[in-house]
Amino acid sequence: MGFQNVGKVWTPVSLAEQLSLTNASDWCSKITFHHTAIPSLAQRPLGFKLEHLQNLQHYYQTELHWSAGPHLFVDEEHLWGMTPFDQCGVHAKAFNRVAIGIEVLGDYDTEDPLVGRGLACWKNAAAAGRALLTWLGKPISEDSVTFHREDPDAHKTCPGKKVSKAWILQLMGAEPARIPDGLQVAHDGPWAPPPPPNGTDIVKSQDPRIDCNHQPGVLPCPRNPAPPEGWVYWSGAVPPHAVQLAVDVEQHYPLGSFVQATVDGKLIAARKEWHDYQGATGKHGCFIGTSLMRPESSIV
Repeated sequence: MGFQNVGKVWTPVSLAEQLSLTNASDWCSKITFHHTAIPSLAQRPLGFKLEHLQNLQHYYQTELHWSAGPHLFVDEEHLWGMTPFDQCGVHAKAFNRVAIGIEVLGDYDTEDPLVGRGLACWKNAAAAGRALLTWLGKPISEDSVTFHREDPDAHKTCPGKKVSKAWILQLMGAEPARIPDGLQVAHDGPWAPPPPPNGTDIVKSQDPRIDCNHQPGVLPCPRNPAPPEGWVYWSGAVPPHAVQLAVDVEQHYPLGSFVQATVDGKLIAARKEWHDYQGATGKHGCFIGTSLMRPESSIV
């Protein structure tokens, strides 16, 4: 009892789809984030495997004599189940009876949550938390999103000194994308991005018109605004350098990002936005994807 979800694995989208088919639990109203600390990212270079979850279950049951554990373990690719969402877990004394526990792979006292694998893990965790709060019918807020270190009896830094509540709330979409000072823009109005990069630098910005509060898998899928002023969607053959930019933006940047880069002497950009078709699977629905763009002046 309490470990029935060991062996179940989701992505944020598939988790949201499964939750949408079940009634929300009434025992909880929050989520609690943790970091695993041990193992760290360095100790799990390929993320979790099923045997890792089985070993944790054995440790909790046999050595700690727990009746349950946290609900989810998150790495950069997947969400690994442990305790069912309709049952109280064991993860933080003050929150066990009110919050779903989410363990994020890494030691964020020392490892960086803002880049690379750390960022990928936290983006996955943020998406999972967003799906769970949507299922519970709760807003993303300071009250509904808790950290283990907020437990007065814990005396811990968990989920890590380098992880702030404000950043997690932003990553989860608690606040609309910030509109730059002095810019007034309707959702479908024009938006002028920052000047393009010089040399091989990149310029990162946030398109404030992208809906960052919608949940993947939920229909209808938001309609994307037009490309930023001076840009058009890419058409025709895509060169390798453009493909690499799209992959980087897809994996390492938040929804709504507009990233400009000069590669091989050509100016290109990628925007992370909503797609109602997933080319890799041939499925229709509501997905987060990346679209390539080129300067309007480059069209002959």
